[in-house]
Amino acid sequence: MSNCSFIGTDVGLRFKTARGRGGVVENIFVDGVAMTDIAGEAILFDMYYAAKDPVPLAGESTAPPVIAPMPLNAGTPVFRGFRIRNVVCKGAATGILVRGLPEMSIKDIALENITIECQKGLLCQEASGIRFTNVTLLSADTKPVLEVQNSQDIRFDGLRYTAGADLLLRVSGDRSKNVQLVNTDRKAAKKDVEIGPKVGKKAVVISQR
Repeated sequence: MSNCSFIGTDVGLRFKTARGRGGVVENIFVDGVAMTDIAGEAILFDMYYAAKDPVPLAGESTAPPVIAPMPLNAGTPVFRGFRIRNVVCKGAATGILVRGLPEMSIKDIALENITIECQKGLLCQEASGIRFTNVTLLSADTKPVLEVQNSQDIRFDGLRYTAGADLLLRVSGDRSKNVQLVNTDRKAAKKDVEIGPKVGKKAVVISQR
């Protein structure tokens, strides 16, 4: 898919499935998308999808669900091999949501040259091998900008975000490891990294080239 415009849709780029649906979705390429006034997520990968309005109702919790693991079976879906680049979004409730399953994480996603103006930044949950390169998240809510839960081999390279952010990156979950923050100005945030009590001491790697 390439050279598309979305105006006022409930979600921008949406890739969704759920337990019981099975099948493999892979090798998806997206290049050149412009979005304006997205009610929910600008970019959504969700393997725990529930058919509900992407905009929470008044009083409805916006906290990510706690997902209990289930045995692998023929109904376990697989998401892998997505390439998304050159996306601009002016207005969304959430910038990026990546949510897999404990028994089958979302794997091998590359997002490059992405700019999103949003209320909330990014949630990455139950994922593996996700790469964010030259991504700009201008979120109003910066507590935190990036939320990573039970995910491995997550790389943020050249990230830009709202100046004066309260917290840049929060990592939680005992399965989180090798979360990389590369070539990113951490000093623009009041606090750069917050690590949950179950996260290994070496789970977050910070470096500059």
